[in-house]
Amino acid sequence: MKKPKSFRLSVLFVVLALAILLFDGFLNFAIYFGVVCLHELAHFLMAKKLGYKLANYYVMPYGVCLNYNTNIFAPKDEVLIALAGPLSNIAFCILCVALWWLFPSTYYVLDYFCFCNLILAGFNLLPCFPLDGGRVLTAILSKKIDRERAIKVTYVLNYIFSAVLIILFVISIFTCINFSYIFVAIFLFSGTINSNKYSNYEHISLIINKNKLLEKGADIKAFAVNSNVKIFKILSKFSKYKYNVVYVVFPSGAVKILSENNINNLAIKYSPTKSLEEITNKLINN
Repeated sequence: MKKPKSFRLSVLFVVLALAILLFDGFLNFAIYFGVVCLHELAHFLMAKKLGYKLANYYVMPYGVCLNYNTNIFAPKDEVLIALAGPLSNIAFCILCVALWWLFPSTYYVLDYFCFCNLILAGFNLLPCFPLDGGRVLTAILSKKIDRERAIKVTYVLNYIFSAVLIILFVISIFTCINFSYIFVAIFLFSGTINSNKYSNYEHISLIINKNKLLEKGADIKAFAVNSNVKIFKILSKFSKYKYNVVYVVFPSGAVKILSENNINNLAIKYSPTKSLEEITNKLINN
């Protein structure tokens, strides 16, 4: 049965939206919201190209907040999807500057649009969870260390940045008070708790229901891989329109036949960045 999608707005997003409406007016809120949507569209298009689909939505001030722990990502794919949003914002900033140079009168029309893109890109590139920069850092570290340890590194950075922002807020009390410091500090600190409630992508092969295809008699796509191949690479070879069967060849020469259902279940249970050989060794050691 297909899982229903959910769409939720965070309290922080609602607070920021109300603040923009109250102090800057509806037009600036509409521009800000449009920039967030364009940012997320870039993530969506990149994910779709790589074979992933957003399963549910949890909207934070900077965009859709993604769950670290339940996503089905290859490290390279995670980096590309994470960077797509900020890079799209930077591209819009460059476009605005180009238009200002060609048509100076457009500055007064596009200045706030450019400002929102610049702030959203810069903020998202911070190496903290649940920001895009944190996802890039985690994906890179996951190639060297266990993913759980990589996530803990970004959590530590969250605490450091939160502490710095709180100090800046305290200092601003004695000069020109700036509530944005404490707002961002709370946001970064909240990113380290209850992270499982956030949105998540799933690999398209894990959510395609092939029951109707099987009822008609599906064609089979069969291929062989070494047991040290990562699960996400196997998933990337799956056909959407055929039932997939994988012949796994182990170092001993033994061959194990796995259906796409078997592979999907292993990806969900053990992580797609694991190889079948690693999973087998883990089962033996346990």
